[in-house]
Amino acid sequence: MNTNCKDIISHINRVKGQMDALKRAIEDEKSCDDVTHLVISICASCDSIRNRMIKHYMKKIANKGKDGMSTEEWNAIQALIRR
Repeated sequence: MNTNCKDIISHINRVKGQMDALKRAIEDEKSCDDVTHLVISICASCDSIRNRMIKHYMKKIANKGKDGMSTEEWNAIQALIRR
């Protein structure tokens, strides 16, 4: 497993910890403000993971060059760019 994968897995484990904290906050009937803050943090962490994975995927495919890509890979890059 390469360093990038290890970093992403570590990030996922942090999100799991955040999810556990959210569950505890709900069980302990914490304030709406506290729960909302946890949800926002989790969403931001998930967005960060998604962005890192997309960046890694695009670099991997882009290194092949357009001629080295399959049609599916090229279409996937175009779809990501349109988002």
